[in-house]
Amino acid sequence: MTRIPAAERRAALAAAARTVIAREGLAAATTRAIVAEAGMPLASFHYAVASRDELLRDVVELVVADEGTAAATFLATASTPREAIKLALTGYLDHVKSDPGNEQAMFELTQYALRTPQLADLPAEQYRSYHA
Repeated sequence: MTRIPAAERRAALAAAARTVIAREGLAAATTRAIVAEAGMPLASFHYAVASRDELLRDVVELVVADEGTAAATFLATASTPREAIKLALTGYLDHVKSDPGNEQAMFELTQYALRTPQLADLPAEQYRSYHA
């Protein structure tokens, strides 16, 4: 088996967790379900990530980064503020229509973070990024 650096494992686990949450909901995103989605043994999870909550933080950061990249693309093609707003809103709605599970996952993650002391700062950071 090829050795995968911890950072790459962690990124793969975050992507797998995102997939599981979008498809089945946050409650289904157990460590076992996440490693199964990633095609890794359970020990890989504990090698790369200290806890499930730490991985959920990575998932939110991953989604926010992806959304920021998409928004920047829309904004770069707009010639006026009005067009930028139109493109951004249309792009967001198209994204929600094409992948509603992802949007549901983000709502679930945000609500979970608001109720979890170790993640309490995450929603504010998430929305600060959206505003930026």
